[in-house]
Amino acid sequence: MVGCPSSIGAIDGVVAPVAEYREFGGTVGLGTDQAPGPGHHDPLREARTAALLSKTDRADPTALPAWAALRTATVGGAEALGIDDRVGSLAEGKAADVVTVDVTALGVAPTVTEPLHTAVTNLVHSAVGRDVLDVFVAGRPVVRAGEFVDADPAAAVAEARERAAGVFDRATEDWRAAGSALVDAVDQGWL
Repeated sequence: MVGCPSSIGAIDGVVAPVAEYREFGGTVGLGTDQAPGPGHHDPLREARTAALLSKTDRADPTALPAWAALRTATVGGAEALGIDDRVGSLAEGKAADVVTVDVTALGVAPTVTEPLHTAVTNLVHSAVGRDVLDVFVAGRPVVRAGEFVDADPAAAVAEARERAAGVFDRATEDWRAAGSALVDAVDQGWL
């Protein structure tokens, strides 16, 4: 199972059963969907959302602890995709997929090691994508010092906007004819 807690919560108003699935021995990872969606395609945000909603849903602060949410987002995701023999953890023979996060960032700090180790808890509960410093995929840098190495984010956003406008233009007539309550919300300026 791949739980997408932000969008499931926003769209269906329910908590994705990430904690329960793990407890019953199921293979579960975390994902994001619904561009741009409430999860912002941010795996750190999804780990936080999964952990917090699990705790709230069960009225149990020990449900899906930070370490389990992080494992679900990394190793669990690789297991859910059936590629954990190649990615998901740092081990000899696996792709060198690594993310570094600024644990001194204002929203993440302070990270301490005594009397508790707060790095994982702070990472899961406080860090967001903008705190990512470096991303390596198969050992190759994709992001360095918070900037894309070989990508132009402004160009990607412009292309995405153009493609989305085209999809909406082609689908508007059919969408309006479907009679969804969303049509009224759009006409009233809510969407």
